[in-house]
Amino acid sequence: MYLTNMIEQEQIILAKMTKDENILKQLAESIYISVRRSVAKNSLVPKRVLERLCTDPSLNVTYVAHKFCDDSKIKRDIFSENPCVICTIDEREYINVCNNCEVVIKR
Repeated sequence: MYLTNMIEQEQIILAKMTKDENILKQLAESIYISVRRSVAKNSLVPKRVLERLCTDPSLNVTYVAHKFCDDSKIKRDIFSENPCVICTIDEREYINVCNNCEVVIKR
């Protein structure tokens, strides 16, 4: 499967639904933050992939990855007041919701 040809929304759906560890590994390298965040939320993501997402350059990804990480050497509490980081909107919906987000608009 050639994942880089898939649009962001297709990658998000695949990241949430797949049980294939190889696909999750590939999606963890996506250019899209929303896709990497979706991978971190998938309960079947391989431990090594989740640990790598704990050091992702995007706080949106590391925030979620640390919630599911069990390794005490890597796991740390990450606090953020940024509404986009702590947002609970499903990544499949963010395109429809984020541009009109009242929390961000009021900032």
